[in-house]
Amino acid sequence: MSKYKNKDGISLNYTGMDSHQVLVREVVSEAIRMCNQYNWHDEVSMRWALERTKNFLEVNFDINTEIEKRSDEWRIEQFNRHRDEKDQVSTIEELEERVDEIFNS
Repeated sequence: MSKYKNKDGISLNYTGMDSHQVLVREVVSEAIRMCNQYNWHDEVSMRWALERTKNFLEVNFDINTEIEKRSDEWRIEQFNRHRDEKDQVSTIEELEERVDEIFNS
């Protein structure tokens, strides 16, 4: 498997020994260990290990916590940014309909 690169072609390099790089490697190593701790012949055990690992990574890298805190007003404001007044929405229902139209048309 090759290293992940973002759209700009940049990949991570965590070979250093500063405290941040060491801590990140420890967290990722723990996640890998958690992924490997299940009964390979039991699908329920596998799902439990993967869910536990996913939650561990979300908590340790603060993933999804920002999204959960975002209010409807914030989402509407972000959608309306840089849009003509005629294309703006005022309710979360309108926003969801517009997003659905944009991505499913």
